This record gives sequence, structure tokens and C-alpha cells, in this order.
Amino acid sequence: MAQKTYTWKEAFEDSHATAETGNPRAQNFVGDCYAVGKGVPRDLSMARRWYEKAAQNGNAEAIFNLAVVNDLGRGMRRNSVRAAHLYRQAASRGHLQAQTN
Repeated sequence: MAQKTYTWKEAFEDSHATAETGNPRAQNFVGDCYAVGKGVPRDLSMARRWYEKAAQNGNAEAIFNLAVVNDLGRGMRRNSVRAAHLYRQAASRGHLQAQTN
């Protein structure tokens, strides 16, 4: 059985539709797409928006991504206090990289 190959644009569009329904994994993926400009133009404020939605829905990867955004000041002013809080939150959910950071 042949597996369909998606373009980044198709993957973004499918995930965006799912993200709109409140799926936190899809919300995080949409944030990733915006962060790196895959399937959609790069937009760091939109990446942060989608990471925040996914984080509010409990996605540990999104919480970590939001911590990195705050830690490095990507598309916003750097906020190391919030970054540390988010790293701890993701770490408490078992996110290994957050535990390291």
C-alpha cells in the first residue's frame, strides 16, 4: 500500500484545520511551521500564539517551545523569568530537554 507524501503546505493546512478544533499536538505543529517557515511564511508572533494555545491544552512540547521563545526572545522581548517557569512546568510533565535546561 502506497503512503501519500505531503508537501509542507499540505501538512500545514491539514494540521491547521485540526489545530482549530483544539488538538494540542496539531497546535504545536502549526506553531513549529510558523517558527521555521515550513508550509507557511515564517511568523514568530503566530508561532508563539499557537504554542500558547497548545501549552494551555497541556502539551509538554509546546510548553517547552514557549519556554525557548521566552528564553531567547524570539519575536518578543526576552523573559528569562517566564522561561524558567515554563521549563519547570514542561520538566514536571516529563519533557527531558526541559529538565536539562
